[in-house]
Amino acid sequence: MAEYISREAAYITLTEYYHQRTDIQHQALREALNRIPAADVVEVVRCGGCKYGYTDENTLICGYRGFFVSESFYCAEGERKEQNDDCF
Repeated sequence: MAEYISREAAYITLTEYYHQRTDIQHQALREALNRIPAADVVEVVRCGGCKYGYTDENTLICGYRGFFVSESFYCAEGERKEQNDDCF
């Protein structure tokens, strides 16, 4: 499975590394990082954190689709539930 990183997080890490070394040019690191193509990704909402998910006898059910799901499953209709929801 591919893993994606935040360009900003990588820049922060490289900056920290830069401050520990004297032979690397700060601007060169930033330019090199900006030349790396960004992945075309979309953050998904997993069923365990979706506002449509609810539990029935310790089983997570998708209220949007009406079937059993695992916490790590996701679909295109998922929407993140509010922080104060007491759903699953």
